[in-house]
Amino acid sequence: MDVHTFFMKRDIDVAFFKNDIAIHIIRNLKPWHRVKINKAEYVVERFSNSKLPWYEIGDSVWEEVNDEGLPRV
Repeated sequence: MDVHTFFMKRDIDVAFFKNDIAIHIIRNLKPWHRVKINKAEYVVERFSNSKLPWYEIGDSVWEEVNDEGLPRV
C-alpha cells in the first residue's frame, strides 16, 4: 500500500493498517512525498491537525469515535 502527496498543497496525517490494527503512523507528511508500506492492507488519511488526536501504533480502526467523528482518547 502506498500514499503520495504529489500536487497537494497541505500536509496530511496517514495511518496504515493491517488486520484492522495500525502498523505505521505518519504525522505531517509534506507535499511531494511518497510512502510505501508493503505490509499494510489499507490506509486512512486526513489533512494534518496537530491539535486533534490521531491513531497510534496498535490502535484499531474500529475504535469508538466522539461526536465529531474523531477517535476517543
